[in-house]
Formats: sequence, structure tokens, C-alpha cells
Amino acid sequence: ESRGVVALPRSLLAATAVAALTLSAVPVFAAEPTLDHIVSANPENWTPNVNDGKVEGMVQVGNRIIAVGTFTNVTAGGTTYPRNSIVAFNATTGAMDTTFVPDVGTKEVNDIVDAGDGTVFVGGLISSVNGTGRSKVARIDATTGALVTAFKPPSINGQVTDMQLVNGRLYIGGAFTTVGGVPRTLLAALDPATGADTGTVAFTFAQTWNGGKLGVKHFDISDDGHTLVAVGNWRTVNGQARTQIMRADLTGATATLSGWATTRFTSICSSRFDTYLRDVDIDPTGTYFVVVTTGAYSGGIGSGTLCDAASRWELAPTTSGQNPTWVDYSGGDTFTQVKVTGPVIYVGGHFRWLNNPYASDALGRGGVARTGLAAIDPRNGLPFSWNPTRARGVGVWEFMTTNAGLWVGHDTNTTGKETRKRIALFPSAGGTALPAENTGGLPGSVYLLSNTTDDSVTRRAFTGSSVTSSTSVANGGETWRNARGAVMIDGTLFTGWSNGTLRARTFDGTTYGASTTVNLNGLTDFASELPSVTGMTYDRASGRLYYTLSGQSSLFYRHFLPEDRLVGATRFTAMGNTNGISWNTASGLMLVGSTLYVGSSTTGNLAAVGWNNGTLTGTATTVSGPGIDGNSWRTRGSFVYAA
Repeated sequence: ESRGVVALPRSLLAATAVAALTLSAVPVFAAEPTLDHIVSANPENWTPNVNDGKVEGMVQVGNRIIAVGTFTNVTAGGTTYPRNSIVAFNATTGAMDTTFVPDVGTKEVNDIVDAGDGTVFVGGLISSVNGTGRSKVARIDATTGALVTAFKPPSINGQVTDMQLVNGRLYIGGAFTTVGGVPRTLLAALDPATGADTGTVAFTFAQTWNGGKLGVKHFDISDDGHTLVAVGNWRTVNGQARTQIMRADLTGATATLSGWATTRFTSICSSRFDTYLRDVDIDPTGTYFVVVTTGAYSGGIGSGTLCDAASRWELAPTTSGQNPTWVDYSGGDTFTQVKVTGPVIYVGGHFRWLNNPYASDALGRGGVARTGLAAIDPRNGLPFSWNPTRARGVGVWEFMTTNAGLWVGHDTNTTGKETRKRIALFPSAGGTALPAENTGGLPGSVYLLSNTTDDSVTRRAFTGSSVTSSTSVANGGETWRNARGAVMIDGTLFTGWSNGTLRARTFDGTTYGASTTVNLNGLTDFASELPSVTGMTYDRASGRLYYTLSGQSSLFYRHFLPEDRLVGATRFTAMGNTNGISWNTASGLMLVGSTLYVGSSTTGNLAAVGWNNGTLTGTATTVSGPGIDGNSWRTRGSFVYAA
């Protein structure tokens, strides 16, 4: 699975022989494109069918896709062609490239990387190309399939599972322990022109996690080329505890082990797995990375394990004791692949559900069906509505983004409810733009639903520091005294209710649309909380629905996605009473930019306090109230108007 920046220095602009071919200068080019939307759930109809094995890597070179894996034949245009472990086809029609037929034997090819000059690197269990010996890694002409003879790496004594070409070095990872007879456990960096070991990566991995062989499953390198994160089967790196995951700094002349570490992967999952980490991907901005795992349910969220889960980790910290920002559990099914494309993260495996932390091998409270493929939100890990489905098999083994959309390499015959054997392209065309998630701004209009004893609706013109008008407006015939918290997002008013439901309706400032009940997906613990909600607001930055409960001195939150109105299965406690705010007397919450407004059920006052990334800043100040301007903020729900 090839990812990352390709950026070769001018020292590699020398000509390289490919049989009788002289290669031109190697250009510098960037990582795979980001996608600012959710791709279509309807795969293209013209992609070729890979009839057996699995597809593990893909690259686009010009207007052709080259795929690698464990297959033996491919059908395109109604004709089946023998193709052992590598195939090329037209990127817009799927037509077979009949001139590109390199002989890499019948062994597994795990990965392919574009060299940027009309050649590609292939890695896996390769022992020869076109009859010429090559040890695990080779470079071939992307048009003719001819071997680049100048690239001849020394003997590598184990499988190469992943490769990336970054800043003039071909990084390789796998199950090897020596390169050219020199100790190089699991990671190394080769000269992309000659194949020589550069010696710039020389870590000592030791002690398998649960038997099996030492090995890197996958690694990723940040787009700036500074950071490498690897996952696989080991307990220590350079004598330091780094169970199943390690991070390296690539900024110096030689790679160094980062102080970043976590103990969250020291928990035992199923004993069947020598390692349960399956893939890692760093986001295009270098802010965070996502890890996906197998391992069976193994207790789920209640046990603290990260088995059968996707989790986000921040890159800013460089010390030990790290914990994930969020975790999305499948409920006992494997994730095998992850791809961060910008505002959307795609995951693949043989999972059946997501947002499912409380059930083993079953759909639990809060869980939603997502079969084999899913798109999740980077802020909170919740799945978007995108659910093309895939015959589950073992898993997905490759994600690749191009300007055309998202390419998927996998191991079954059906994707998107259509026959798309082992390769599918989910196009950008016909995809879905992400919602703006407008929650309103100030100065503006704020609304109060009921004064807690009647069904009135009050509209106030509010600057953020003063009320300039307050008017009773039509209530739409609703019994607002039964509302329990309110927030408006993109023209939709969400309200909790005393009967344990969460409802949504349009609102244009005057007219209320028909109310629809939000599907809580069996989330009975949230339903039981709703009658006690005293305030509710949404933080777009984190994708969190914050709320207060009657008589409880804490601010709580659940993850929430307006796109599919999905409520996170798990409740979190954000904080207790602090900074002059008493959550146990809250009466309405409104988050506007960097200020949180909290009404008081005891005094009727409205307090303002600073808000920064889920924490309060400064001391709360009273900005309105019965004794200040004659306005009471006692309410069943307050919200800022947000068209």
C-alpha cells in the first residue's frame, strides 16, 4: 500500500539504465490528492475484475493504474488475461494494458511505489523480475515492464510489506532482519537509484508481542517527511518499550527513535493474533495519525482495550503515556486498512458495524451498520452515512486517492452491491459535500423555548454582551415546556424531549417544519438522560454535543454527526463546576466561537465564559439577567439562530 510524499533530490537526476533505455531526470511531486468531500457510494462500472487472490497496492502512472497483490488472472472488456501479482490498465476505461506484463513470478507483491520518472518500485516476496534475480524489491519500467538494472538492492532476508519514497530515500518495512548481511530489523532505507542500503535507518526491534515473527505490518511517513509511524509485531525498539507501535524522527542525517510511546496496545486481545495492529495512516497536515486493529471484542471500551477498533492519535506530543483522542469500536470485527483523505477517513475490513463499543459479535446500543467499508469523521470517529457495503471477506488491503476518487483494493467479488472483483473506484463525481455545520453567530438572534412553565418562545437580539430587544414570537403550536435542551445547526433545530426522544425540524426564524424523531439506534442510556437535560450545545471544532443534566455538577458530551444525525454511543464527562460556572443550575447552553453562554435556573442570569478546545478560560461574567436588564434566561432550551 503505497502512500506518502515522493521528493527526490537533484543528486538522483543522473541517467539510469533500463536495459538499453536511459531514464530522464526524476521529477519532484506530492502525495496523493486530498478529497474535500465524501465520494460517491456507487462504484464505477468499468473497472477490471481481479478474479482471485487480493489486491494489496495500487499507483497511478499517467493514465494507467498499476495494481499488485496475489492474483493470477484479470478480466477486462470481457477477456481474461493471465497476470501474476501485477497488472496495468487504463485509469479511465479499465482497458487492459497488454504491453505491460513483467514477470515477477508467482509470489506475493505487497506494495508498489511510483518513482515519478516513468518507473515504479515493487516489493514483497519477489525473487526475480523477467528472469533476473532481485531480492524482495525491484524497480521496473512502468510502460514496458523492463527491469531497471541499475537498481539492485542487496539481499533482504525477509518479506517487504510496505514502502515509501520520501526525500531521496526508499523506505522499506517488513519481516526482514538483515539487508546485505547487515542487521536491519524491520525497517531500512535504500538508495532509490542503486538500491544500496543508505544506513540511515537502523533500529533494533526485538521480542514478538505474541509469538509469530517480528515484522512491520505497515508504516506511514508524514507529508513533510519528518515523522514515521510503524505498527507490527514487537515489544521493544532500541531496548525501549514500544509495544506494537513506534514513532521515528526522520529530520536528521539518521532516523532516531521518538520519545512518543503508549501502553494502550499492551492489552491482550485474542491469543490467535501475533500482533493485532493492522494499519496506520498520517493525515495530510501532519496533525494526527489513525491506527486500525483486529483482535476480537476483548471487552470493548469497558476494558480499555483497543481491539477491533479505529483510533486517532495526535502527533504534537513526543513523550510517553499517550492516549487516543477517540476510539470507534466495531463490536468484534477486524479493521485492515485506513486512509485519511482530509476531512474524511476511510476504513476497510470485515466489520459489520461501527459506533458499537458495548456488544461482542452483535449490534449493540448506538451501533450502526457499515459493512466492510466506512467513512468516518476525523473529529470524533463517528461514521458518516456513506455505506456502499462490500462482501466482507478478510478485508481491504489498499486505499488510493486520485483526482477521480477513491480506489479500493480488497479480496472479494462484490462492492457497492455490484460485481467489482477486488478493485473498485468510488468516484468523486456524484459524491457528497460535507455540511457546513453553521451554529450561528453574534450579534444575532437567540431563542428561548419556554420559560420552563409555559409553551412560549422568546426571541432576543443579542450582541454577546447585551440584549437589544426581547420579543415573544409564535410557538408553532408546540408544547415547548416539554423540551429538554436545544441547538440549531444548518437550519435544523434539534431538541431533547421529556419523553426521552431527540427531535429535529427545520426553522427559518418564524416557521417550524414538521418534527422528526432522530434514530438513537437503541441508545437507551442517552434516551434515559434526555428527560433530565437542562442545556445543550454543539461544538463544531470537535464534533461534540455538550449537555447538562438536572442536579449534576458536570458538563457531559457525546460525539455527534449532523450529516447523518448519529449520536455517539459513549458519554464522556468534560469537566465539573469550574471557572465560576455551576453546571447543576444550568438553564440553556449556547457556544458561539470562543465564548460559552450558560443560563442559571436559580438566578435567571446569563453568564459568559471563555472556551478553548473543550476547556473553560477565564472567570465567568454575568452579561444579562433580571437584575441587570430585566431579562430572565430560565428556559427549557436556548439556541442561536443558524440558517
